[in-house]
Amino acid sequence: MLNIIKGAHVPDAALLCEAYTIGRQVRGLTAIHANVGADKLLSLFTAFIRAHRKELLFFILEIPCNQDEEQEIGNTKTKGTHKNIYYIDGLSEEEAYAILREKGELLVHDGISAFGFGGHDSQDELTKSRYNCCTAFTQDIPAFAKLLEGQGIFRTEHLVTAWDTFSQEQPGCCMTYSVDGELIYDLVSYFKDWGIYLAEQRED
Repeated sequence: MLNIIKGAHVPDAALLCEAYTIGRQVRGLTAIHANVGADKLLSLFTAFIRAHRKELLFFILEIPCNQDEEQEIGNTKTKGTHKNIYYIDGLSEEEAYAILREKGELLVHDGISAFGFGGHDSQDELTKSRYNCCTAFTQDIPAFAKLLEGQGIFRTEHLVTAWDTFSQEQPGCCMTYSVDGELIYDLVSYFKDWGIYLAEQRED
């Protein structure tokens, strides 16, 4: 059974297992989708960073807009929920490790946000979103397969994610998660000195 992050509830979690599948090409990169247990997420991202140590990296953080932002957006844009997409560019290998070391527990277990890392030169990217779902984009499928299989996560032709198990009667639930009173929203100010910036605001 998939080890679910602390900020999520999946009624039929017993239906889920760790696995990955090869998806479509997007902008010349192949998408790889995976279920990754909460206990393996940090080691997977550490392995990704190590594999891209020869290039500068970027960090991605996606956070839902708060209530005040949604009210302001509602006056000018389409209704619905939105999210803010933040980046930190030009990270060294050690700086990327430091993000995981200092804020990894919050990033992994928060249920409402998404985060990831990518390579400036290779354009490889790995992100974790809701319900333990990870997505990679790469031109080097064998290298990414090696990363996942190194964590004991193997290929399947049909990946069942948490989203596939939800119904009106049994929906999933995502929640904020705190570490020593710190929430995911606090990371924007925490990373201010790292050069974090708002890249775009997108409909969720």
